[in-house]
Amino acid sequence: MRSIGIPVVLALCVVISTPAAAGMFGLGANVGFSAHNPEGGGDDTQILGWPGNVLGYQPGIRFSYTGEARTHEGFLDTGFYRLSGGGESASFTILSGNYQYNFATDERTRPFLTAGAGLYWMSFGSDFGGDEDDTTFLWGGGLGLRHWVSENHGAIRVEARYDLIEEGDTMIGAAGVFTFRLGFDMWM
Repeated sequence: MRSIGIPVVLALCVVISTPAAAGMFGLGANVGFSAHNPEGGGDDTQILGWPGNVLGYQPGIRFSYTGEARTHEGFLDTGFYRLSGGGESASFTILSGNYQYNFATDERTRPFLTAGAGLYWMSFGSDFGGDEDDTTFLWGGGLGLRHWVSENHGAIRVEARYDLIEEGDTMIGAAGVFTFRLGFDMWM
């Protein structure tokens, strides 16, 4: 599945980031709690991250686009985290393209469903040699509520999401990740 996953994610990212005639662009971030459960045993991990993306602990920025009706929405969920010291470093990067269906209501608070897929990259390096990296595919979905504020130029989100991370070639193990997050978006 990973062999077809990378081209699908890249195509989805291009489609989502292509401007349309009439609509709104959004920029947002998340505060999240994640439970990372590896397949086949191992230590479960709970993570509280601010801001955070699908994995919870990587700082993330969300780039969104929606039409005038605000029913269909595409967004790119991004994240990057780097830690270095003592001649060693670790980097974690995520890029996930997502579709969100916002149920049409006359209220300022709307329920939504979301689904998406992306790439997860992990890298460890050392000034003494032994650099290693791994990339894998992730996919999942969730449901939530969005409340529009400030004359619809801002929105607050609450979301529960479940993602599956496929096993990588060397370092990334297969896992399921449950995330509960709060988010805020500014709309232009």
